[in-house]
Amino acid sequence: LFKLKDRKGAGMVLAITHEEVVTTHMAQVVRSYRDLPQILYHFQTKDGLVLASLEWVLEATEARIRDHLAESDDPVNAIAKMVEAVWVSPEANRDFFRFYLDGVEHQARSPEFDEFAEKAKSIMNSFYREVIVAGVEAGALDVDDPTAAAIQMRAVIEGMFLQWLQTT
Repeated sequence: LFKLKDRKGAGMVLAITHEEVVTTHMAQVVRSYRDLPQILYHFQTKDGLVLASLEWVLEATEARIRDHLAESDDPVNAIAKMVEAVWVSPEANRDFFRFYLDGVEHQARSPEFDEFAEKAKSIMNSFYREVIVAGVEAGALDVDDPTAAAIQMRAVIEGMFLQWLQTT
């Protein structure tokens, strides 16, 4: 915690996260006591809150997909179970995909979201790959590269949902 007093002697405190930002800026500006006083304004984005919300939605979706996949021993039916897990209802899907699109928008402009985007892609691709590999092993699917097929499958399903969102 960074404690200081204003010119009237009133105590002030900077939270740790703000202290780091302010200290970095002040170190670039203040070279001696003659450079003081300075008035600083600190504006912070709500990206952390958005990121936490997106993480929560991703974890809930991942758990729902895992539960649906556990219900199916049939590799062909597993694909339908995955779609069923994501497709809850028109209202829920509309809200989810709007939230998803917010995440895409944030990821496009803020590097803080890159790790989240990679995690989301990795989770969904691994689900699709798992289903495809099970289908190949059962003889229900004929696929040479399950990883590439999983990426294509995710693209097709996400594309279908985006088309659905635009028409509702």
